[in-house]
Amino acid sequence: MKNIKILNGFVIFMIAFHVFNFVANIYLVEIAEFGETLKANYDRVVFGQVTAYILIVLFVFTFAGLIYLQRAISNCISKDYFNARIAGEFKYAGIFLLLSEGFGLIFNVLLFWKSEGNTNFGFLGMDFFMLIIAFSLYVIADAIENRSLMRQDNELAI
Repeated sequence: MKNIKILNGFVIFMIAFHVFNFVANIYLVEIAEFGETLKANYDRVVFGQVTAYILIVLFVFTFAGLIYLQRAISNCISKDYFNARIAGEFKYAGIFLLLSEGFGLIFNVLLFWKSEGNTNFGFLGMDFFMLIIAFSLYVIADAIENRSLMRQDNELAI
């Protein structure tokens, strides 16, 4: 139980860091002088001026995935480990993170390809790693759901 509480704290930290990162990026792009330089460079990027909006959509999907993950972990702490509600929350977390990181991987591959290697290759590895984590969450949700059904059958048999 102690490890799950540590994991819950880590996920809360990730949510807070994600929001801070989003606010800082909005400040840099929209308010600071750095934003004008960045907006001028968007025309050289694959998606042009739409790039910022694509990044916002990816942020929203990642944020939703982290929120569902935190809800599932906090329900594991406060309630029962194996029930359909927690399995659904893990499943939604996995789906949102799969969407975010899947599209993020495609986006970063296109950026890397079109920039002829001038962008950072590390983002591709991070996206791939996050895809593995998202798929693992989806598998965990399936295992929890199966365990919940087995437990219900066992309780009905007695």
